[in-house]
Amino acid sequence: MSKLSMEESLEKWAREKGMDDKQREEVKRTLDTAKILVSKPLIAYLTSLVDYKMKYDKDVDREKCRELKRELAKQPISEHVGHMEISFKGDTDKLRLMIAKTNRSHDILLKTCPELTQIYQQIDKLINSLLAYYQTILQDVTLRRMIIEVLGSEATQLTLNKHDTTCYLYDPFEERLGVLCFYVDKDGKPRTFS
Repeated sequence: MSKLSMEESLEKWAREKGMDDKQREEVKRTLDTAKILVSKPLIAYLTSLVDYKMKYDKDVDREKCRELKRELAKQPISEHVGHMEISFKGDTDKLRLMIAKTNRSHDILLKTCPELTQIYQQIDKLINSLLAYYQTILQDVTLRRMIIEVLGSEATQLTLNKHDTTCYLYDPFEERLGVLCFYVDKDGKPRTFS
């Protein structure tokens, strides 16, 4: 049996669900957007987690870890990490939001403002893109099997910590995937505040 690409796997799934061309195209656009927004930090996180397991888990099969890392390196990722931006009335600065590797203590503290609902909607969209994209890469049966062999069966589902909007696969691992928020000026350069 030949290995299906992510696009072929998606097309097969859409046909099985009885989706018409318009619905399939919408799903493809959503997946393409998710790939831009989350693929690079997700693959970096998975690679770091495998390194962690190799360093601290004396029972893990190191050859399987190396195989998994090679397979992760082959995954199609976006060249750049995508982001979303929110503009504020009367201000040239924008709030940029993106998925990034963070740590366990990462949290987003937001002050009340008229755009607060819009900010939370964008955070939800980023987190949902991350969760959906991870499930999409797990459609690769070989990669899924390798992840389970190295990281365990619980690694087939990213866990969302609703208290701090971070996601993780293995709780003892300090690194997480989370939403990073920062202000940029009108030229897109990060703002520094003194």
